[in-house]
Amino acid sequence: MSTTPDSNVGGEIISSREEVPAISDKETIAAAKRRRATAKGFLTKQMDILDKLTANINNVNRVRDKMYAFPRFVDKFNVAHVELLGVLTEQEQVKEAEQYKVNLMDQVMIFEEGLHNWIAQHETEEEEESEQARELLSASGPHNAESDQDSPIYTDKVNTHLEAENKTIEDEIMELSTKQNLELRNSKLTLQKEQQFFDLEKAKLESKPILERERHRMMEECKKLTEELNSYQTMRHQFDTKGYCSTTNPTTPMYTPGHPEVTSRVPQPQHTPREPSTVSHELSHIPELTENNAASVLADALNQVLNMS
Repeated sequence: MSTTPDSNVGGEIISSREEVPAISDKETIAAAKRRRATAKGFLTKQMDILDKLTANINNVNRVRDKMYAFPRFVDKFNVAHVELLGVLTEQEQVKEAEQYKVNLMDQVMIFEEGLHNWIAQHETEEEEESEQARELLSASGPHNAESDQDSPIYTDKVNTHLEAENKTIEDEIMELSTKQNLELRNSKLTLQKEQQFFDLEKAKLESKPILERERHRMMEECKKLTEELNSYQTMRHQFDTKGYCSTTNPTTPMYTPGHPEVTSRVPQPQHTPREPSTVSHELSHIPELTENNAASVLADALNQVLNMS
């Protein structure tokens, strides 16, 4: 796991330490199981090929040759099995994997023992047939033996046998090639999915500092809007207070236009020009917004910040 360093934005350190998510354990285990299943598929395929070859007693040499290569497929399965055990985390999964291998190895052991017995049996039969053939050739003489090998029947038999062997080999090669291409395609698809997952997580991490900076900026704007709204409300309150209730002379009753008791005692205001008051000058730069509109603007800004969080 790795972390990204802190970033300094506008004099303020914004922490962006986040653990980089790796590929999940489930994905790793699934990939290891697929590799082991592939190795088992090649192993069982070789067992099927050998089993088909044993149907013909003339395939003793071919069966013997393939038996030399058979342990390689067993080793590949064992390697894939060990890799799977290395990523399993639960004891129950380990037990299931080990039992899976034990069952397969029991089948392989029985199969190999049967093949060895089959080869030994037919090697003995071939030796007996060869001995009988040598005896017949000795009795008939060299001339008859050469004439038998040159006969059309013997030639056709040999050609038919060779064609059958070649056809079997070609079929095996074609089948293995098709299976390998399919496995290669599946491996490519798996790698593409893992790459897409990695790119997505990388994009999320790269966008994190940008979102933090934008959130910080919006918070500053909301703070300024709040200060302006408070200032507006304060000056509005001062304006209302100074305009309708002067506190310069506490003994003078509050002027109420049209009131019969105070109209006669309060001198009427003189309509003479006067300089603009300080309050009017201070309010000249305030935007013409009502308190409801200002509160609405502040609420919208706060909602944007909350949505980014």
